[in-house]
Amino acid sequence: SNGVNFVLRDVTLGPSLGNGFIVKEGLQEGDEIAVNGTFSIDAAAQLAGKPSMMNPEGGPAMTGHNHGGMKMGDDKGTGGSDHSDMDMGDVKQESKTDHSDMDQRIAATGIFQNQLKQVLSAYLELKDALVNDNAAKSNAAAKKVLSALEHVDMKQLTDKKAHDHWMTISKEISNSANSISK
Repeated sequence: SNGVNFVLRDVTLGPSLGNGFIVKEGLQEGDEIAVNGTFSIDAAAQLAGKPSMMNPEGGPAMTGHNHGGMKMGDDKGTGGSDHSDMDMGDVKQESKTDHSDMDQRIAATGIFQNQLKQVLSAYLELKDALVNDNAAKSNAAAKKVLSALEHVDMKQLTDKKAHDHWMTISKEISNSANSISK
């Protein structure tokens, strides 16, 4: 809206100059470089589906169906479900559904809602750390997000639409948090 535009660029660095580096390739004289707020800039690009440091190709971060290490609530004590009894006939390799554009609330148990509040709380802590350009706090907050996701009991979502919606969103959150926590 105000004409400010950031573009991700690959550069080749040369020798260190103490608190800086010589840029051998990737910039031209007169180019302006963001030196503060880079986490915020990158996070905004990633959320907008544009190329970012964590997703250089841009677009949605994840697709597909993967429980990402979350408790599946199986009664065998194995910690997961192999989904071998699922009818996969109408499943496509890549989901084109935009799960961020839901026009209705999906019913969920109070238990699931409380678990989701923990994920949201950790996510907001991560967002604040990214906005403040604090790598150490971002790393720690990303690990909290992953921990909160692991404690979500998928057994609480019995509705297929709710399950599919949560699986897509949780995988995207998990993959982003994993990238940040490294």
